[in-house]
Amino acid sequence: MKSILMVVFISGFVLLTMSVDGLAKTNLTDQHDRSPILHAMTSLFVPGSGQFLNGDGSRAIAHFMMTLFVDGFSFTYLQFEFALMLSSSWHFYSSCQAYTSRSCFSVDF
Repeated sequence: MKSILMVVFISGFVLLTMSVDGLAKTNLTDQHDRSPILHAMTSLFVPGSGQFLNGDGSRAIAHFMMTLFVDGFSFTYLQFEFALMLSSSWHFYSSCQAYTSRSCFSVDF
C-alpha cells in the first residue's frame, strides 16, 4: 500500500510541475518574466516544484526527497500535531527558498 501511495505521489509531483511549467510559460516570451510568487506557491504545495521551475534540478530533487523523508518519518513516529507542524515548516521553507532564488534571478542589470 505504501509503495502504491509513493508512486501516486511522485506521479502527481511530475504532472503538477509539468502543468505549472506550461502555465508559467504561457504568453511569456522571456523566462525572466515569470513571477517569483508562482514558484513559491507551487513549492508550498509540492516542495521542489518551485526549485524545478527555477531551473535548479538538483535542489528540486533534494527538496522533494527531504519532503518524503520528513513526512514519512514524522507521521510515522511522532504525534500528529507535531508531525503536521514539522511538515508545514518544511513546506514553508521550501516555498521561501523558491521565492528568494527566483527573486534573485529577476533583477535587471
